[in-house]
Amino acid sequence: MARLARVGCAATVIVALTAIPSLADPISILDGSILITGDALTNGPVSLTGTRGFSLVGTVAPNAGQTGLFGQCFVPECTPGTRIDFGLDLTGASGFLNGTMTIEGDRYDISGSVNAMADVFLHLDGSVLAPEMGPARPTVSAPFSLTGRAFALTPFGEFAHDDLLFGGGIATVTLVPFPANPDFGPSWIVDSARFDFVQPVPEPSTLVLVGMGVLFAARARRSRRSVQKTR
Repeated sequence: MARLARVGCAATVIVALTAIPSLADPISILDGSILITGDALTNGPVSLTGTRGFSLVGTVAPNAGQTGLFGQCFVPECTPGTRIDFGLDLTGASGFLNGTMTIEGDRYDISGSVNAMADVFLHLDGSVLAPEMGPARPTVSAPFSLTGRAFALTPFGEFAHDDLLFGGGIATVTLVPFPANPDFGPSWIVDSARFDFVQPVPEPSTLVLVGMGVLFAARARRSRRSVQKTR
């Protein structure tokens, strides 16, 4: 019941955040990683950096290892060929995320406390295909995307920060065989999932625009030099 209450609290926070207009430029996550394990006793480290001086350093609580792709494979449903969806939501309000967040030099504690003045919501999306039964601990990798929100209040209850988060990279999922059961066929359990962020690569159209800008600037300089020589 306590866990359901915390998840319900997180859902309330998420709904509230979606109704708040974000005023500042979105924050792009440029580097870092998130590790989540299915171990009920082991915290997973979190270390993210992004634009506008953003950083998040902390841990993912062990009970987060029963959500998303972990929960999907907790029962024998991840047979070979199954698409395992990440579907992970991490936030301080849910009790899944703890640490320190920095935005533009301002530092805040992220925790499940009802008195917390700041929180961050991370949604990890993507999927991998469960491989054929084979090695005891296979790993599968696939791209993932992150969307989220970071907010903080001043001591007067006003919003000091309300920022959208974006990012992506490569997820590496480690699997182990589901314990043998005569009522089910061979299947997998998710043992751990690591999300490594990479800096976004500019789209081709953006690169073309940048190249045209550089070319235009070079031609403008040559034109100015020619005018100066003729004077």
